[in-house]
Amino acid sequence: MARSLREFPLLLPLLTLLAPILLLLTLDKPEGITFPYPLLARSLLLSLTVATLSTFTALPPAWLLAKSDLPLKRLLFALTFTLFVLPPYLLANGWITTIDTTSPLADLLFGFWGVVWVQSAIYLPLALLLLLFAFKEIDATQEESALLYAPPLRLFFRFILPKIRPYLLFSILLIFALSLNELSITQTLRYHTFTQAIFERFSAFYDLKGSLWLSRAILFLALGIAILQHPFWRERLSLQPSQRSLRYQLSTSTKTLILLFWFASLTLILLYPLLSLLKPLTFDALREGFSYAFDALWHTILLSFGWAIGMTLLALILAWLLSSRKQKILWEWTLGYYFLLPSTMLWVLLIYLLNRPILDAIYHSIAIILFAWSLKYLILFVHLFGIKLSTLPRSQIDAATLAGAKPLTLFSAIIVPKMRRLSLFLILLGYILAFRESSLTMMLQTPDFPLLSTLFLTHSANARPESIAALASLILLLSLLSVGAIFAKIRL
Repeated sequence: MARSLREFPLLLPLLTLLAPILLLLTLDKPEGITFPYPLLARSLLLSLTVATLSTFTALPPAWLLAKSDLPLKRLLFALTFTLFVLPPYLLANGWITTIDTTSPLADLLFGFWGVVWVQSAIYLPLALLLLLFAFKEIDATQEESALLYAPPLRLFFRFILPKIRPYLLFSILLIFALSLNELSITQTLRYHTFTQAIFERFSAFYDLKGSLWLSRAILFLALGIAILQHPFWRERLSLQPSQRSLRYQLSTSTKTLILLFWFASLTLILLYPLLSLLKPLTFDALREGFSYAFDALWHTILLSFGWAIGMTLLALILAWLLSSRKQKILWEWTLGYYFLLPSTMLWVLLIYLLNRPILDAIYHSIAIILFAWSLKYLILFVHLFGIKLSTLPRSQIDAATLAGAKPLTLFSAIIVPKMRRLSLFLILLGYILAFRESSLTMMLQTPDFPLLSTLFLTHSANARPESIAALASLILLLSLLSVGAIFAKIRL
């Protein structure tokens, strides 16, 4: 009985989170609406192509970062990770400025392969990070033993590749879900997808029920992805590096060729579109842009960091409370489900639920943005804290408990100090996630609290090139500062 009472306080918010999903499943089909099956098939093909291409493209650089003596690895990783930190719409707009609309390449950019190119570049660093963990988990002793019987190339395909297969599959599933969620790139490149159809159903007709009914297909798709991801997320992805990782010695000529190729690739994928976007920038435009966008810039930094700090604290408390409870799996499933839902679907759902007179204080304030970000990304924070908590020596907690320490004392004296480094990393990660999020921010932003992403998306449609370049330079500066903060103390 006492055990059941301890489970009850966390059961109420869990049931509250489950209620909107159950509501969506009970919606009836609105009159005069047909389901766009070809559009859904096109979106699934697009997301699968992006996920597969970005994951397997990340395989060689991940091996080089984890297993070789290549120089400048931290710089290479930081520059590559910048692709993920940058808001997606910035890179898409950069590529638009590189191509003349009358050029034959314009048809390629504003089509399937143009979207694949931009999205694959953006999600490649995410796959690179996951595969980097995978390679670092391989025990050097086993790898050295295998080298006695097989050359390095055969060893890679016979030993290393099977070891990292769970990470490959998880990367494909994760990027597939994120690509299906992406709206700003497809809107910028004017490529029609299923997620955009949901957005247009709402924005053109203000048909909330129609948009939510279309979204039910994503509900079932997200459930399938969650089922496939679950064994990798729960059991096979420990994200704990081995004590010693085997490093391969590369020749000087090989190192030189790899560095030249890597920097040339970054120049093409990252620097070229950004420099093209910033080309019209002048000092006067930068000064005017900073003055005009100062409020949006300040609001973005304040809101993103404030949310990241609050979310880190909330996730740490929740992970600690769930660490020994049976409902932990149900919490992870529910929060993971919200993470897999497209942002378009999430903000339509929030508008449908919160646009009521009794909830005006939430709906017409920044609280709705903070709530939306929390629903979307809380699972990442909780799971990473859960992994770290599972590695703590249980003897310390048991000894403190036997000495009479209360739960609050255990949390403040043992758990919080042990989680300090991870907490700082998650604050930076939360800032990046909030800063680069555009779909939720754009649709839920209040007029009296402008944010930088909405300001840029609004100006990119009809402002002067130099004004767009000024706003882009501010976004780029914040992104580079974030990358510098993350990679300041990373060792590879």
